[in-house]
Amino acid sequence: MMHKPLLVFLFSAALCGVAVAQEGTMRIELDLQGDRPEALSTPEKPYVALMTESLASSLSSFINARGCENVTARSTSFTDVSQSDQLTQQLTRDGGRMYSERLFVEICGAQYISNYYVLARPGAPPSVVSGVAGQTRASPMLQRDVHPHVIRVARTLAECPEPNAVGVAHTTAQDTPAGSAWQETWLISACNKVVEIPISFTPAAQGGLNYGINGEAARVR
Repeated sequence: MMHKPLLVFLFSAALCGVAVAQEGTMRIELDLQGDRPEALSTPEKPYVALMTESLASSLSSFINARGCENVTARSTSFTDVSQSDQLTQQLTRDGGRMYSERLFVEICGAQYISNYYVLARPGAPPSVVSGVAGQTRASPMLQRDVHPHVIRVARTLAECPEPNAVGVAHTTAQDTPAGSAWQETWLISACNKVVEIPISFTPAAQGGLNYGINGEAARVR
């Protein structure tokens, strides 16, 4: 499906940015609280507009399926994650930075948490990729490593043969001190079922983190 360009209206203040985007009958309002580095904006596209377009792109199929018209989102955290793992260190080795933007989204009467990773590098426009939904504490590289394994477990337990019908719906994370082990639960939507998969993250002696997926404790809700 071809989408028309978003019409974005910006309102800025010293410590916040608000964007309202209109695409057809869909209206997205994004509220960002706090300052953002200048490197995340260009004259052609302020950061709040960049994030609004990223949100619209990730929500397009959901919105088309549900027929929603209004989406609201607000930032709940903004963090520099440039040194969080080997992948981010490699991407930012030439003076770049990577940031995590976590949004609380309300759409079609539902609420969820959306995670985005924004890369700013000298001489290049900022780029955005989405992470798994929810409260995960896993770094972008850990999410990439864990994702195919939990999808495989979910497809098996839900007896779901369709690869396009499986995705991470939400994640919850245990609140533990920085540098210690923690537990997460990833909720996977698979063929109209929800599979709950426990995952442990443990600091490795040589640095980095190890993860363990508890397939025996995984269950279909």
